[in-house]
Amino acid sequence: MMPSSSRTALRPRLVPASLLAACAAAALVVAVPSPGEARQPRPPARAVDWRNVENLAEGYRLKLREGIFDAESEAVLKAILGLLNGEEFRDALERHRKRLVVLLFNDTVPNEQVWDQAAMTGVKVLVAAARNPTVDMAVRINAMLMAGEIRTKAERYPVEAATTLAEAAQDADLPPAVRIAALAGLTRHLEAVRKSGPKESVAAVTAAAGPALVSIATAGLEGGIAEEWLASRALAALGLFTPALPPGANGTAARLAVDGNRSLDLRVRAARLLGTATKPASDFNAQVVANAITPLAIAALRADESRIEDRLLRQQLTASPAAPAGPAPPPDSPLLGALEGQRTAWRLATLADSLCSADGKSGLVVACGASDTEAAAMKERAKQLRDAADKIAATPGAAAVRAALATLAPSAATPVQAVQPEVPVVPTTPVEESPFASPSAAPRR
Repeated sequence: MMPSSSRTALRPRLVPASLLAACAAAALVVAVPSPGEARQPRPPARAVDWRNVENLAEGYRLKLREGIFDAESEAVLKAILGLLNGEEFRDALERHRKRLVVLLFNDTVPNEQVWDQAAMTGVKVLVAAARNPTVDMAVRINAMLMAGEIRTKAERYPVEAATTLAEAAQDADLPPAVRIAALAGLTRHLEAVRKSGPKESVAAVTAAAGPALVSIATAGLEGGIAEEWLASRALAALGLFTPALPPGANGTAARLAVDGNRSLDLRVRAARLLGTATKPASDFNAQVVANAITPLAIAALRADESRIEDRLLRQQLTASPAAPAGPAPPPDSPLLGALEGQRTAWRLATLADSLCSADGKSGLVVACGASDTEAAAMKERAKQLRDAADKIAATPGAAAVRAALATLAPSAATPVQAVQPEVPVVPTTPVEESPFASPSAAPRR
């Protein structure tokens, strides 16, 4: 076996002075642009010299494998991370960010304690940059995303990072985009540790994530669109805690689910979280939420009905002889787009699951402690919602929406019919689809 001194002698030089100096000049927290400089036009970006970066990282990784993370290693790590704020990285931040994660952390490390030390150093540097208002916003977002992506090859995340990410995710003073990036990282940590982490790690991460997620969801009760979006992501992450949700989660979700001033999708996600119950609830009024499910489903269908009626009206108006001539709209032009249909189908199917799971073992029907008669009615309603979701997903359009409304609200259902124009149809330029056709970009009610 080669003596330790020989191995050390063969190790690549750890810190090339010229490269380290160049990296340090771009360091995220050492040399960020001033507000005045940030507004100046930037010169064309140079290509990244990955050969030099990899040479610098190789010595750092070699020491890390030997269980060494000293001041020199820390300086190299900070210098390489500083490249994220460099001109060379700005045109492909996402690709370079992911490459740096693999280069610096995604390795097999025998000494977990040393790796944790290096990982948390990286997390702190990156989060500090993400919090720095003088750093370019794209860099701030990518820095926060990278802080949540640091892991070993075996998908082991630094446990302490969950606390740092949780603090950033619920910090109202940070821009929403940065908070969203922190929340994405926190959710990633939660998913990984609950999947295969040791009990100690699970306890530590959930203790950090639980209160933060409840706090973010609660802010959705009074906030604007950004707060509602964050609350929606927080509710989805809280689903990872089932069947034992953190304190306050059920109460917040119940308030969101019945709040008519909140967006449809936020209310649907809140109802779904409550529908994970596997025993009678004591911390929220499950019957009140159950009673709100059908009106919520009808509201979702009415939103589609309104869009359909608007498009019918546009078709009628464009049939006027006064309309400018142009190519005729496709004869099969949909009144409800495929993505809109998928979104509505998701809403209805999710509400069905919130009432009663397919196997009948969870849902508001269980949380209510419903009698046999009440349970039968709730299960029938869940079946109707699932059937409507399947039909709308298969053939999105006025007929499927009208049929669903007739089932859920027979006394209030109104036919959705096209009005026949009284004048000859003149070919016109088709009206563009709504920019909110995607479920992820749905407008608020």
